[in-house]
Amino acid sequence: MRIPKRRGEEFRKAKKGTGPIYLTRAGIQAIHDELRNIEKELPTVVQTVQETREMGDLSENAAYQIAKGKMRRMQTRLLVLNERLKNVIEIQKGKHDFVQLGSTVVLQTSNGEKIYTLVDSYESDPANGFISWHAPIGKQLRNKHVGFTFDFNGSSYTIDNIN
Repeated sequence: MRIPKRRGEEFRKAKKGTGPIYLTRAGIQAIHDELRNIEKELPTVVQTVQETREMGDLSENAAYQIAKGKMRRMQTRLLVLNERLKNVIEIQKGKHDFVQLGSTVVLQTSNGEKIYTLVDSYESDPANGFISWHAPIGKQLRNKHVGFTFDFNGSSYTIDNIN
């Protein structure tokens, strides 16, 4: 019996593990900014936890439970971001004749022109033109040259330019 494969399964697999994480310079900077913000806010949250702990019975102290939960989430996020930075490899942009990770691709469609940048799933933001190389359209674009035509979701796409 064949086990069905869910579309999101590949994204989860790509995000798990300790393999390399490919990010643009802006993506790496965003992680550093988030780390700084958390480290700046964490002492205030720890102070809130200490103040609410002194309010009385911890089992019925909702303010303490909320503050403690926020502190745990922030500490977990710090660990995740630091671990991610250990495995980061910066995407180096270069002029190539084929689409690769970090390439900005200009596609011609029947609806006009679309511009996508191929990134790792951590930085994926399709609404702003950053698509994952694990996504179906990202897989279609990998290692293709200018002039390549393919169909996706009922539309025809042609690679017009690669930067």
